[in-house]
Amino acid sequence: PIETLTSQPLRKSGKTLTGLCPLHNERHPSFVVYPETNSCWCFGCQRGGDVISFVMLTQNFSFKEAVQYLIGI
Repeated sequence: PIETLTSQPLRKSGKTLTGLCPLHNERHPSFVVYPETNSCWCFGCQRGGDVISFVMLTQNFSFKEAVQYLIGI
């Protein structure tokens, strides 16, 4: 699940989780995780996507590196 990859604490807000964006510095939470689709979006920096995209953005990995990271290779 994508929420297990975030370093920032998230709080439940209906069917979503919200918190500070791990992709940029901010004071007010604009990062939303959608557990049902295993995806995220930041309304502050306008970036997000599925779990692979999230790892690519946060770790500066290529697609192949992100998949290997997620499967534990």
